[in-house]
Amino acid sequence: TVEPGSQLFAAGDNIMFPIAYITKVEGRHNDVRVYDNFGWIFDNIFGEDFLEYNDLAQDRIRMDVQEKMVTDFAGKSYYSVGAKVDDISKLNSIQVGLIYRVLRKGESKDALVNERMDAWKLYSTASLDDTKNHKDRFSRELSAQFHLLYGNQLAELDRKDEAVAEYIKARRIGRDSYWIRNNLCIGFDKLGNQMALKGDRDEVRLREEAITDGKEATVLEPGNSEGYNNLAIVYTHLGRLEESARTYEKAIDLRPNFVPASTISESAISGRAI
Repeated sequence: TVEPGSQLFAAGDNIMFPIAYITKVEGRHNDVRVYDNFGWIFDNIFGEDFLEYNDLAQDRIRMDVQEKMVTDFAGKSYYSVGAKVDDISKLNSIQVGLIYRVLRKGESKDALVNERMDAWKLYSTASLDDTKNHKDRFSRELSAQFHLLYGNQLAELDRKDEAVAEYIKARRIGRDSYWIRNNLCIGFDKLGNQMALKGDRDEVRLREEAITDGKEATVLEPGNSEGYNNLAIVYTHLGRLEESARTYEKAIDLRPNFVPASTISESAISGRAI
């Protein structure tokens, strides 16, 4: 789904390992410029001293550099899940299959529905749900990731029931993956937001599904502050402010400089809406 002459910002082992093998070992697809979040595998675009900075400084440098690269680039820019390009608020993007493409000036999401859905037809999915192929965690997570991201696409297109079906498949296959369960928490909660705007009573059920995944994410990685932060957001949306405040505080305890949690926890503790 990545066009020749484009650039791809990638992150995560499930993405980086295959790309590194294809480009560096097999020597294929060198017509696409690939960058990772640290400059460990592909060209270091962040400077020689980048890894000496703390996490917050790295994030700031990373987003400044990547925003300029995307803005100045004449071709199309893509990024995978986990790439920091997704955190740059000035950029708008669309999901194109398992990756995302940054919209260029004058492009509209609504006008690109066919491109977004046609990308899914390029994948061979016959073996995704075959348990014979799920003997190791890596393979399970790849299959679960497909269902999760396809569910996200369907949710964005307001196809709720189909999205939920994909999320349930992702949960079943990726049950022991923090990344899957944490992102299912986010996905179900976003569906809840959509239902809330419509006044649909299914909102509560979807948010309860989000809590199921959010809780499991914190069990799988109890030291990860983002899992607690995302779970606390769901509690807040449900009006369960005491649980929300406790969960935000846990995120802050784990990572004192975690801005999302420290900002939103004040609202949860005081009972203000967010």
